[in-house]
Amino acid sequence: MSTVHRATAAPRIVATTLLGGLITGLLGMASVAAEETPDAQLEIVLDSSGSMGAADPGGGTKIEAARAALNGAVDVLPDEAAVGVRVYGGRYDDEARGCTDTRLVTPLGPLDRTASKAAFAGLRPLGYTPIAFSLEQAATDFTTQGPRTIVLVSDGEETCGGNPCEVARTLAQAGVDLRVDTVGYAADPATRQQLQCIAEATGGQYS
Repeated sequence: MSTVHRATAAPRIVATTLLGGLITGLLGMASVAAEETPDAQLEIVLDSSGSMGAADPGGGTKIEAARAALNGAVDVLPDEAAVGVRVYGGRYDDEARGCTDTRLVTPLGPLDRTASKAAFAGLRPLGYTPIAFSLEQAATDFTTQGPRTIVLVSDGEETCGGNPCEVARTLAQAGVDLRVDTVGYAADPATRQQLQCIAEATGGQYS
């Protein structure tokens, strides 16, 4: 590897490692719950909106860095973890469809690393950021009554007029054992504030 290539690659490796560390830490806490409570479930909710196609500070794009970080995080989850993957954005660039663009790409069930990585690999950055709607949908994905954890990864705030913080409060008040941990990826102050509010409303953690 040339000196120039190493110099270019180094920041990207650091950025991906930092993001991966945040995600792995949150997934690790959820996996501890899974070991202690067999019916615990974890769902990753990932931003695939147009902003994720922007340049990553370390090189490449944000979606590429997120994909690499998530692949690494999935590798260290325990085999017994029950994991699902939901994404928002990625299919439509018009507001009418983009603001309901969220889908469960890997249903909750026994950890399938191959399926999870295939879901990450298929992500293409496009469209809007319907966080509130995605949280509402994610809450209905769980198939057990045990502890439920959502790990929400986003680089931006809601762009569809929803109120994710209010949705989080509503979920918390519903008496469901659900916490939402949030990861702000290269997030600006407004995004950090929104993601912190979501996490705090459900007893989760913002990173």
